[in-house]
Amino acid sequence: MKKKVDELEQKLKDGGIRVTSDVREGHNPGYKYSYWEMRGIPLRLEVGQRDIEKSQVVLVRRDTNDKI
Repeated sequence: MKKKVDELEQKLKDGGIRVTSDVREGHNPGYKYSYWEMRGIPLRLEVGQRDIEKSQVVLVRRDTNDKI
C-alpha cells in the first residue's frame, strides 16, 4: 500500500500541490485525522487497501466535512 501512496503523492507534487503523507504505524486513522485537522489542513485524502483495489480515494474537506 505504501508504494501506491508514494505514487499518488508524487503525482500530486508534480502537479504543484503541497502534499504530506501520514503512513505512521501505531496510530489509528482517527488519531491521524485529528492530528492533521488541528494543524489546519484544508483537504485530506484517505487511501485504504479497498480503495487501492477499486482505484479510488476518499477526499474530505475540513471546512464542510464533505466526503467525495
